[in-house]
Amino acid sequence: MELGGEKLLSIVLTDAYVATMAQQLPSLVVALCRNEQYQCKSDDVEFGMNTTRSYRVAKVFLDKHSISFKLHELRTLMYMFFMIRHQMIMYTKALSDVRAYVKAAMASDCYVEPPPTACGSAIYRQLFEELKLFV
Repeated sequence: MELGGEKLLSIVLTDAYVATMAQQLPSLVVALCRNEQYQCKSDDVEFGMNTTRSYRVAKVFLDKHSISFKLHELRTLMYMFFMIRHQMIMYTKALSDVRAYVKAAMASDCYVEPPPTACGSAIYRQLFEELKLFV
């Protein structure tokens, strides 16, 4: 998952950091509402979130890069996180099937049906057409 903006350096979060953020985000929002200090760091201390001394502003950081969020932005992110986590889970489940399909499709000139056991969340016909644009 990528956090950032047009003029900001993006932070790319791994699955583990997304899970940590999803778990800790509600507590961070509550702390901001109460104007209390809050700090959360991952075990490897590369990723974390904390409140700042600025009123109702929090920072999400990865390594030496950070992004500041105001309370209303974090609330919006918290509401969206259910869908984001679901998409990450679906993506992770489909990854091996899609890789196998890409290998088979690149070797063929006509559409290749995915195996019946392939993940149903990928649109294989569209994937095939996109792949053939690059060949």
